[in-house]
Amino acid sequence: MRTLFILCLMLVALSGCSEKVVTDTDTVPTIQRVPVNANYKIYYHRSDNMDRGHHDYYYEELVVDPAYYINHDVKRGDVVYLESVRENSKLPEFDILRVVALPGEQVSINAGQLYINGKRLDTFYGKAHRLGNDTEELKQFMNNEPNNSNVKNALDFLQSINIDEIKVPKDHIYLIGDDWFRSVDSRMFGSTETNKIKGKVLGYIEKHKWEASPTFEMASEGQKESNRLRGEIGKLAIVDISLTAGKPYQNFWFFWGKSDDLRGEFKVIAVKKGEEQRRTVFFAGGLSGTFRSADASVPPSNMTIPTPGLWRLEAYIGDRYFGSIVVDVN
Repeated sequence: MRTLFILCLMLVALSGCSEKVVTDTDTVPTIQRVPVNANYKIYYHRSDNMDRGHHDYYYEELVVDPAYYINHDVKRGDVVYLESVRENSKLPEFDILRVVALPGEQVSINAGQLYINGKRLDTFYGKAHRLGNDTEELKQFMNNEPNNSNVKNALDFLQSINIDEIKVPKDHIYLIGDDWFRSVDSRMFGSTETNKIKGKVLGYIEKHKWEASPTFEMASEGQKESNRLRGEIGKLAIVDISLTAGKPYQNFWFFWGKSDDLRGEFKVIAVKKGEEQRRTVFFAGGLSGTFRSADASVPPSNMTIPTPGLWRLEAYIGDRYFGSIVVDVN
């Protein structure tokens, strides 16, 4: 009986000492690739505040759903697209950050660890990171490279982050970037009004493989001859002609789709395989009406591709990514 009593006391003590945590089983570190439709916005985030060690959210175009939160609640772990709250006219108008605390919650930070309502946030984004490394991983680096001043400075900085518990007001959220060393977020400017959120970041844009787009025939009623086009059947295409680097060429663009999706300024951004630089190679004030079997078109105008190789010609109508054509330039 005495032994049983002691065991019961030990179990009570252990249960009382067990740490309470908040988890997030829905959000994963992997950034998904997302097919684009006309309702989505393409966003280029040229900041390293969300970098987890692989230029995350930086080099790739991001897909934003502006209407996502009309039918969904904001959740912890969401990467949101929002009006920038940083008071600097030279900074971009919009930003992306991760939601870590919701309206009505108590949030605090102790030595770089987030706590929600006094419970440790046990997720991949719940503690301070620098280029994807948390404090424990940085300590391991220090053991291997004790004289590495960069690692030491990052570790010292992350471990020094402490914020007393505050309550997130109604209709507000608490936001932090994935790289705490490079991010300007709620640690500096406090909670943010939810009405500043203008969409959810769904992931990286899903694009064609790096191989020349297929060709197909376009014929229309009353035409004896058909045109050979290159592109995507029922979406967009150009006339299939030989392209030479550095030489201006003229070509029709053809589009198929709903009238609302074919309204707005038109531009073409060219990206070469193996390179990150993006070049605007064509711009027009808008699309013309129907032409042959196409719902809209752009008359021939000069376009120049600077160097040989595989190039992806990305078509944007308004500020929306419409589709792309991969061409092999001689």
